[in-house]
Amino acid sequence: MPRGRNGWRKWALLAIAVVILAGFVTPYMLGAISPGPGYQLAPSGVPRFQVWSPAFANGSTIPANFTCAGADASPPINWSGQPSGTEYYALILVDLNSSPAGFVHWIVYNIPGNATGLPEAVPRLGTVIGIGEQGQNGYGGIGYAGPCPPSGQVHEYELVVYALSGPLNVPPGASEGEVLGSMNGLVRGIAVLVFYS
Repeated sequence: MPRGRNGWRKWALLAIAVVILAGFVTPYMLGAISPGPGYQLAPSGVPRFQVWSPAFANGSTIPANFTCAGADASPPINWSGQPSGTEYYALILVDLNSSPAGFVHWIVYNIPGNATGLPEAVPRLGTVIGIGEQGQNGYGGIGYAGPCPPSGQVHEYELVVYALSGPLNVPPGASEGEVLGSMNGLVRGIAVLVFYS
């Protein structure tokens, strides 16, 4: 009898181990990758406002037209509920599942404070009249570079809009580090949009 009880326990432990292992392995089989540690684009303790795209829902898959598999056009972005005193906006889009995490796909800054969003297909220029300046993406180009994860993988992307109390003192084509560094003391609120590709 004790032997049978021990045998049952071994099988139960084995079954539990298989279930736990499946929980870790299945996401990789489906193409998902865990975000890299230590990367945080959105600061904590800052008031939030709303950001969305009329082309896809928050937490959904971005349409192919806005990726390297399609036209690679920047998606339309809208926002509202920004804090009072907002004079400018900046926007940064990164891949949370790149290695290392945080590959830059889009940087826009010195967007006028009366703007309520960005149109679809913003030109890939350092300065876009009526919109603002664009920074350098992870490929070394200027402007939007759509999601382009390796074949068979699903990546998570984070787009953060910053409400700022003043302009950023960086030239067109600035890097992510330069843009984030120039925000010190200016961030009044943030809005976060997450999607997958």
